[in-house]
Amino acid sequence: MGEMRQALSELKLLSAPGPDQIHGIALRHLPLMAKRALLHLFNRSAARCIVPKSWKVGEIIPLLKAGKPADKEESYRPVTLTSNMCKLMERMVARRLRTQVDPYMCEEQAGFSQNRSTVDPLTYIIGRLLKRKQGEKVGAVFIDYARAFDSVDHGCIIRTLEQYHVDPYLTRWVVNFLSNRTARVKVSNHYSSYRKFTCGVPQGSVLGPILFIITMNTLSVELRKIPGLEHAFFADDLTIMARGTDNAEIQRTLQAALDCISKWTTEHFMELSASKTKYTLFGQIKTDLLKLYVGEKALGEERYPKILGIELQPVKGMQKNIARVVQSARKQLLRLSAVSSSTWGPKAEITRPLYLALVESILLYAIPAWWKRTPPSQRKQLAQVQRKGASIISGVPSNASTEDLLREAYLQPLEITAAIRSIEYYLKAKTRGGLLAEGAKLQFDDDGTV
Repeated sequence: MGEMRQALSELKLLSAPGPDQIHGIALRHLPLMAKRALLHLFNRSAARCIVPKSWKVGEIIPLLKAGKPADKEESYRPVTLTSNMCKLMERMVARRLRTQVDPYMCEEQAGFSQNRSTVDPLTYIIGRLLKRKQGEKVGAVFIDYARAFDSVDHGCIIRTLEQYHVDPYLTRWVVNFLSNRTARVKVSNHYSSYRKFTCGVPQGSVLGPILFIITMNTLSVELRKIPGLEHAFFADDLTIMARGTDNAEIQRTLQAALDCISKWTTEHFMELSASKTKYTLFGQIKTDLLKLYVGEKALGEERYPKILGIELQPVKGMQKNIARVVQSARKQLLRLSAVSSSTWGPKAEITRPLYLALVESILLYAIPAWWKRTPPSQRKQLAQVQRKGASIISGVPSNASTEDLLREAYLQPLEITAAIRSIEYYLKAKTRGGLLAEGAKLQFDDDGTV
């Protein structure tokens, strides 16, 4: 019962129900007798390694990716709505599964892992790319998988679980969980016919992402064997890096990694998108200095790659990213100013949460990863956005002092918030050690100055 209580406390109450229309909040508030009956069902499912058929039925909702054209099929992310009862049991299974596989997991993978976020790979990658020795260059390849979650092979998942010595009863339950899954697409009130899926993991399930990163971990193990190569994962977003003063050596290392990735991808029945996989040579103004291939297809060069929401540039810091952040935040300020002004609109108690969600979330995204590399002139641009937001929240004229505006809006100066978050991250990373500590060392001074 303790495991079930824990799983119920983690159940998302506001998430959409699956085809059975059972809401999470209904499960949370079941009486004790009903919870015991549900636990009995879960125990029988685990003992017999059988997942009820109704739990394997899903409804796929196509969600448009941010900034993508709505008339392109590849612009949509297929999110599967599944039974909340199944998700509840998945949480219980996932907890046991993670306990058994965590000792085998490489720390380069930050996706779908407890106490990890995009800040981890970004801090490591940006630190490695920007903290170069005199004359040193860093070549980076940004790997793009085509429909990674939808194409991962079930047999490869099971072999990985067996390789990691997962308890046989858990493995058999996962086999049944993945087998004979069906789903239909829902758009507004229109439905497709049901289709059976023989590969992939359901996006929107609890176990799906965990099974995916467990499988991808075997690629991380292979990449670790390549001398001079560094890499970072966030789910299926993979960045490989090689550094040095000799372009030919960088190219050899990266090509060896690409050959390894291509071989692994073929063996796992997945597909690399060669047209979307790009490379950048950091620390070098000249272009077309590397010749890299995925199979027979040459990779294109991207001068200003965007990784996990952060825009990078080959030389001179983070100016492009700051300009993009300021532009995005100002667009949200226009939305905020459309519903509030100094003489009309909602009170500050309502406007402030809107500002924090729409604007400051953009200003502070992954800030420990790039704040240290931002000069005072660019920090001032960010502070000006916050100042404008404070004026909208408080209704105080914008010609008032910055200190008064922030005080009236109950906002902490951006520089202080950034410093606090950076110090907190530095201390967490140094405490946990390993790759996190190495990323913190690359990003911050040895004394932790931010």
